[in-house]
Amino acid sequence: MTLSKTKAPTQKERVLELLLNYGSEGVSALEMLRFGIYRAAARISELREEGWTIHTINEHGKTAVYVLKGKTVIAKPLVPVGGQPSLWADFDRGGQS
Repeated sequence: MTLSKTKAPTQKERVLELLLNYGSEGVSALEMLRFGIYRAAARISELREEGWTIHTINEHGKTAVYVLKGKTVIAKPLVPVGGQPSLWADFDRGGQS
């Protein structure tokens, strides 16, 4: 018996795929149950922690519907080898390049 070298997607990865596929229509927690995702709110929380923007629509106490809006990317500052941000390089040289 040989095992596949590809790993099965995690629940979080499956939730993200569902959100991408359903688009602006959104996907409900109930629909996620049909795909074997039993803790949808926990998976949504994990995706939000990774920077995904996900809106929750909860109309009149019905099951939640999640809509993916995008991902927030936070740029990290670049620090050159000398350890000093290039932003300050001109300042430290008295404004002379």
